[in-house]
Parts: sequence; structure tokens; C-alpha cells
Amino acid sequence: MLNAPARRPSQTAIRRVGTLPVTSLRNGVGVDVVARLLTHRSSTTTSQTYVHLNVDDLRAELTRSGAWGKEDQS
Repeated sequence: MLNAPARRPSQTAIRRVGTLPVTSLRNGVGVDVVARLLTHRSSTTTSQTYVHLNVDDLRAELTRSGAWGKEDQS
């Protein structure tokens, strides 16, 4: 049918791909919100599954906080 309404992807498909949860978390959406969207019973499940820090994440946060990249100015 050409005029059939678009179907939303199933939660299983979203979980398998992982793009929505990872992208959402990296863009600042709270882990509790993402957990609810994925129908997880606990946000711990979400964070253990989708929160992956990499070297760039760590460097960016350390730079933002001022703990990385500043030369000693003594």
C-alpha cells in the first residue's frame, strides 16, 4: 500500500542498532530518559549497555574542565 502509515521501528531494532541510545546519550539526553524510551526497568541497564567512553570523550571532558592541555605556566 502506498498510503500506509509509516511504522515506528520496534524497540528490539533500536536496541540492536544502538544508534539512537548512544547518539542520544552523547548529545546530553539523560540516561533515565533513554532508559524509559527503551523500556528498560533500570537506568543501570541502559548505562551498562550504551554508555561507552572512548579516549576522545575523556580528553574532551578533561579539556573542558581545564585539567588537560594547559601547559605549566611557572
